[in-house]
Amino acid sequence: LMSVLMDAGTPASREQLRIGAGFCGGFTTFSSFAYQSFDLRRTHTLLHAAANILVNLVTCVAAFLLGRWAGAQLA
Repeated sequence: LMSVLMDAGTPASREQLRIGAGFCGGFTTFSSFAYQSFDLRRTHTLLHAAANILVNLVTCVAAFLLGRWAGAQLA
């Protein structure tokens, strides 16, 4: 995706960089999360893997809500 966005022959716009970095960054984050969860299940117990998933989900929702609140305060 990054190479398609950058191959236009013109300097990269901020939108191209945001889309490319956000899209590709999302894939690497999800891949790391999935690998870590499966590895915890393999090397420890299902409880470890489930706790990892739960803590990640709760943290992500809390970060989203905090960011939404902070954005509203700046607006």
